[in-house]
Amino acid sequence: MNNFVIAVFMAIVCGMVMHVQCGLYVIPNPAEMTGEQGKTLKIQWKINVPFGFEPNDLDLYYNKINEDKMIIFSNGKHQLITDYGKKLFGDRLSMKYDSNKTYTVSIKNAEYNDTSVFILDTRFEDKNKKLADIEESSQINVSKILGGPTNCGEPLPTTLKFKEFEKPILNFTFCGMPTPELTWNFTNPKMKTATPTTYRSFKHHYSVRLSNLTKNKCGMKLFYKVKGYLNDIIGSITIIVDFIPKMVQEIYFFRRVECYYVQWQAYDTGYCPVNYTIIFANKNQEPIVEFIDTVIYDEVRKNFTKEGKPFMTVCEDLDRDDITGGRIVIENGKHRSPNTTYMTVEDVRERQKSGQIIWVVAISVLLFMILVCCIYFGIKRLKEIRKRKEENSSSGEDEELNTPNIINNVV
Repeated sequence: MNNFVIAVFMAIVCGMVMHVQCGLYVIPNPAEMTGEQGKTLKIQWKINVPFGFEPNDLDLYYNKINEDKMIIFSNGKHQLITDYGKKLFGDRLSMKYDSNKTYTVSIKNAEYNDTSVFILDTRFEDKNKKLADIEESSQINVSKILGGPTNCGEPLPTTLKFKEFEKPILNFTFCGMPTPELTWNFTNPKMKTATPTTYRSFKHHYSVRLSNLTKNKCGMKLFYKVKGYLNDIIGSITIIVDFIPKMVQEIYFFRRVECYYVQWQAYDTGYCPVNYTIIFANKNQEPIVEFIDTVIYDEVRKNFTKEGKPFMTVCEDLDRDDITGGRIVIENGKHRSPNTTYMTVEDVRERQKSGQIIWVVAISVLLFMILVCCIYFGIKRLKEIRKRKEENSSSGEDEELNTPNIINNVV
């Protein structure tokens, strides 16, 4: 009877004075929240202890979507929740109930999959052991952990090698919330955007399909940028194309004093280094001297002529009379040109003779044209002089005829 009277009295007081606490002794702060990846996530409840009561049990549960409700803490003790005796959240999770009657759960280094509904079950006990216990449950929904981007897939390579004419697909995996944006390009100023496939709300897979790879794209860099919530990831991947070099079809040897100047047909092999071996030979085409140079097809480099052809000057150990020509072998580290073109000095001389004949003909034509012009203008000049003489002679005869008339008039 006495307990009933006390209970009714408490209900009236609660309704008139302490209505804020009635039926709401455990208040979430707030009811829904987000966290930030890598930082400490703090989940708090304000405990309004009923008059004459004290909190006896504080049990914290973790309720993941499509999973069973699991207990984390019971009366301040971390519970074992797996068959292997591991603690949920490991050592990252801790709790505190302070003098301000605030229950705080802290999760260090918050991760993307820490999202869940955290439930706090509280039981209040009458200090005098006369009233029944009051039990209340309150929950806080941690809906998102914002952050990223971070690479959560295979380590990103700095170099990738493909076969010539291959159309590869590059795969990237980045974690972040909200979804990071991946853009990429080769050399074009406009970036291309990759469409992601999302797993587990925070894990995103991207596929980048490259066009037909040819040797002129060897050594090019694929630049990518991943824009996310916390930061940006910027990097590049060098694309190596495995190709077979073409044979050299045009070789020019020029000898000046003791130096040989060698020029050959160039093929665009991108930014990948290609070894050109110059082999000087005697009249029996037996190699006697070899020189190797690494050439990159790039107009900015100084080892190219204005015509876009590689050029090499060799002066060492070439003061020999038995050198009659040479050939070129091309290698890119794995493959070499299928065959080479051999050129003899006689061929070079024929080219030089042809060039000399062309020059002689050109100069002869020029001199002939000058001679014709001189004859033309000379004849024209002679005609003008003869015409002037005829005009002068005719004017002299007119003066002689007029002279007697002038004399008669005077007399």
